[in-house]
Amino acid sequence: MSTTKRELWLLSDGDGIGGAESRMIKVAAKISEVTDFRQINILVTEELYQSYNNHKSLNHLLSNKKFKFVIYKDPLQKLWNLFFNLAQSLDINKKAVERYLIKKRSWISFLRKHVKKNDVIHCYMGDNARNGSFIFSQKAENKVIIEITNNRYLDRLVHQFKILNQKGVSHKNCIIRSVSERVHKNLTSGLNEDWFKKRGIDIGFYSGPFIESKKSLDNSEKERVIIFPHRFVGPKNGVLFSKVIKELLQQRKLEGWRILFRGIGSDETEIKQNLAPWIDSGQVEVGYSHNLYVDFQKSLIAVSLITTGSYPSQSLFEAMQAGCMLLISDSGNSRKEFSHPDIQFTGLDKDSIKKNLLHLVNKDRSEFQRIEKSMKEYFNWFVENRNQLNDVMELYHTKPKNV
Repeated sequence: MSTTKRELWLLSDGDGIGGAESRMIKVAAKISEVTDFRQINILVTEELYQSYNNHKSLNHLLSNKKFKFVIYKDPLQKLWNLFFNLAQSLDINKKAVERYLIKKRSWISFLRKHVKKNDVIHCYMGDNARNGSFIFSQKAENKVIIEITNNRYLDRLVHQFKILNQKGVSHKNCIIRSVSERVHKNLTSGLNEDWFKKRGIDIGFYSGPFIESKKSLDNSEKERVIIFPHRFVGPKNGVLFSKVIKELLQQRKLEGWRILFRGIGSDETEIKQNLAPWIDSGQVEVGYSHNLYVDFQKSLIAVSLITTGSYPSQSLFEAMQAGCMLLISDSGNSRKEFSHPDIQFTGLDKDSIKKNLLHLVNKDRSEFQRIEKSMKEYFNWFVENRNQLNDVMELYHTKPKNV
């Protein structure tokens, strides 16, 4: 189907920029270059729009002539949220009441009012945007793509999908895509594939991560830098890594190395407390970066200790493109997806992390250079063979499998 008369709607009801929100705007920019959608509508909350504006490495994308940012506003949203939270706190289990409140909190009214025939909806993140998209796909002829980005909210998502479709109503134009096979398996262990297929839903997972190939910086030389490039929240294990770094610094095993904790989140205070003397001396930096790729270019080692697995972490692929040696938690499907002999895996205990980090730190310069080249080649293989952007393009231009 030609896209010249269609518009694309990208949705997220987050209040800040995480991996999904960053990927959404980058995918939109790529799509605008290679498709003929008449317009790309980016439907977001006011908080997320301001976050985009304030983000130094993303805000230049906002001026794209094909983009139209639409700020979702519902004067009754806070009231519906209050009722919903009250019902939850009172343990009201009546499904009719819960379904009514989920629907009222969702973005369904906006979508029904503004989305035109043949437009495509792609929902990236957020309960209210996702539930609105799911309800919309019951009756509309529009293609609706709902993305499942991580495992953290799967129990809630499964419960809400069941509440919203108890009677097996058809969603024949609905496509659900998980960002990885592991997330897909976890989703379908809570709600089996037959449940989706009986409702006409095309369910699956992307063949690979979204990979944005960046231009290498000229004359950039690697320094003795270790970078931890993740949000400072529990599953990312920034606090654990700060304790490892503290012990290694106390033991003087990282002489001549600098350590960068690049992120933001609720664990930031504890990380800073653990490393205060070395932050004061300048050996450790803790804080957000608007341009991680510059940090990756100078870093020798990038560390990812995500409890549920490090695939498909966007920051890891940026580190890979910059030729960083990778220290990755041996959890989830990390070892399966990152099957390269030069990647170092570790358990999620202090002794294992220390041992494996020092294994990388103590390599000689020739090994650093060999692995840098090897990681860049591995990144190029992902770009050529397993780039999520190709999957997304195909979804926008073909019919769901179950139709």
